[in-house]
Amino acid sequence: MNSATNQPRKKFSPEEDTQLRQMVEKYGIKAWGKISELLPGRTPRQCRERYGNYLQPHLVNGEWSQEEEQQLIEKYHEIGPKWTKIASFFDTRSDVNVKNHWSAMKRRGLITIDSHPQIQLDPQNQSIAIDTPNDEYWIPPNETPDIPFEFPLF
Repeated sequence: MNSATNQPRKKFSPEEDTQLRQMVEKYGIKAWGKISELLPGRTPRQCRERYGNYLQPHLVNGEWSQEEEQQLIEKYHEIGPKWTKIASFFDTRSDVNVKNHWSAMKRRGLITIDSHPQIQLDPQNQSIAIDTPNDEYWIPPNETPDIPFEFPLF
């Protein structure tokens, strides 16, 4: 439920996305109140976040390349879960897109983390190998790890 309107949440439709893009072009990126009045059932915040995270012209929401995934892994290990900072290394990805892709990689079992891993994408079987002294943390694709995800505090 949307606490502001007491209505169930619903995804933006392709038509709403098109309208939102057109309205931002017409009214600018500061007129969210006006824009939301013209999109029934949408709040200024919903419009701002949808545009900022998914619809800006420079953003790409499609497939990630192996190079992008490798860079995401490296930056996560270097910086930690600071998604806005990590997203600054990706010209075409929003912080929400970066965080969601990281979560999807974890969910698919493509990532495991040791306290000081050397992480590499394995293009042969589309998994991620972590170089540890005994390689006990390698997880093949589509398997759920039995070890907890522990990340060093930076």
